[in-house]
Amino acid sequence: MEPLHRILVMVAEKGVVSLLRGRANNIRTTLYTDDAVFFNNPIKADLEALRTILSRFGDVTGLHVNFAKIAVIPIRCEGLDVADIVSPLGVKVASLPCKFLGLPLSLRKLRKVDFQPLLDQIASRLSCWKSKLLSTTGRLVLLNAALSALSIYWISVHSLPFEFLVTLSSIDEIAALLRFFKKKLSKDQSLSAA
Repeated sequence: MEPLHRILVMVAEKGVVSLLRGRANNIRTTLYTDDAVFFNNPIKADLEALRTILSRFGDVTGLHVNFAKIAVIPIRCEGLDVADIVSPLGVKVASLPCKFLGLPLSLRKLRKVDFQPLLDQIASRLSCWKSKLLSTTGRLVLLNAALSALSIYWISVHSLPFEFLVTLSSIDEIAALLRFFKKKLSKDQSLSAA
């Protein structure tokens, strides 16, 4: 999807759409498999141009946009008639906070309660394990996979608050696994010291 990004940058440079303000004004789109985020100024002509570009891009590549599934999320557009501005796209208007790719998005710093879905995901992954059937190495691999993958995915966007880490250590399944590894490590260290 790099060609689409280049097209949008070129169109902005030629003045077809207005330039974005700010330091990171060269990022007009973020793509992840079949999900995309487009950054545009709240100008009706810019959105008309975006619809034309996306339609023509779809005609050329066969990657058509389903405008019925699109949501426009205005950021700091107080005092503007957003419904009128987005009318050329024929899309719904949503608001922040929202979820994108399973992550909560917000303009404000997330609260402890906003991280509850991450705790629930980790707990659900750990609860189905049959730890007695796994070797120590197997337990360590599964623990690492469940805790690392989900946490890294979240911290790629958000910084985890200290309260979250305290809550994380209080989950029964995680605490039990950590106690098991602590016993195993202390036993291994006492054997190697002897």
